[in-house]
Amino acid sequence: MKKLKIVLMSASILMGQSLYAQLTNPAPYCAAGYDDAAGPWAMDVPHFVSNVTLGTLNNTTGDTQFAAPHYVYYNTVAAPNLVAGSSYTLSVSHDPDPSSLHFVAVYIDYNHNNSFDDTGERVLQQTMLDGTITNPSVETITIPASATGGITRMRVMVFEDDNYIATHTDATPCTADSTGSLDWGETEDYNVNIIAAISTPAPVAAFTASAVTGSLATVFHFTDESTYAPTSRTWTFSPATVAWQSGSSDTSADPAVKFTAAGTYTAKLSVANASGKDSLTKTNYITVTYATGISEINATNAPVIYPDPARNYISVDETYIGADLRITDTHGRLVLANKIMGGKMDIAALSPGIYFTRIIKEDQVYTQMLSVEK
Repeated sequence: MKKLKIVLMSASILMGQSLYAQLTNPAPYCAAGYDDAAGPWAMDVPHFVSNVTLGTLNNTTGDTQFAAPHYVYYNTVAAPNLVAGSSYTLSVSHDPDPSSLHFVAVYIDYNHNNSFDDTGERVLQQTMLDGTITNPSVETITIPASATGGITRMRVMVFEDDNYIATHTDATPCTADSTGSLDWGETEDYNVNIIAAISTPAPVAAFTASAVTGSLATVFHFTDESTYAPTSRTWTFSPATVAWQSGSSDTSADPAVKFTAAGTYTAKLSVANASGKDSLTKTNYITVTYATGISEINATNAPVIYPDPARNYISVDETYIGADLRITDTHGRLVLANKIMGGKMDIAALSPGIYFTRIIKEDQVYTQMLSVEK
């Protein structure tokens, strides 16, 4: 009866392992089994890996060490997609009491050469030597941008070997060589899928401007229409006689500029993102005209147009009766043009917002900002 119970228990363990195990041959990679201290001192020290998590991989195998030589390749477990250049949390759960473990180590064959020995391919190591072993063992890993794309192998190990730890400060991905196998532990191999880094193409600079002709009182609005999402930009003008308006600057996507001298201007937009740079120069793009003999009035006294904010009408200083009134929106579009015939003017048709008013009388131009409310 006792023998039957032992047989049944063994069958149960093997059946449980078959639910997880796919292959027990590591080829074409190096051997990865343990010999349980072969010889007269042989004994089973059941170090085990109970869970491995990386990206979408989350494989739980329980608290049972896989059958001797304690190696298994979970080749049918879905490989997680790992994007080159991106970072992921790697977690390995193992013996509840890691006090006798010597190493926990994980390797990824980034260059697909069937070896884990290349620089940078050991992505996690904890060791009893410096007291770093935790449970779970956790590391943030960054997939190198140079990693070869496609399916490759990841190796997860926990092991103990008194002779090995006496002469080594780093784990080995191969648990058997000409000198024999490591004593106690478990190794699990998995597939991972390296995906080439998805990079944004270098930007292509493009821009437009509204109110491309006018006078010194006109605010010119530029709009960056560059493709491939630039993360930085710089606007420059030649000649550099410009005044950046409130809330805008030479690094904004749609700056507003007032030119302070008549003439023809060249506009340039330089853009950049992580993949590169580009620029676009439009020669003789802006022409600012300013008739000879006209000068702007210095508005140091009380406003000529009031109230501000206004609602359905505005009043104009009687000094300017007979002058031309022009009102533009913040994009430089003309929304109202009238001759000032009296002290009060109807603006009920204007939507709420900010406007620029210009009074032109003989050889004088007066400008004033106006707020309209409803």
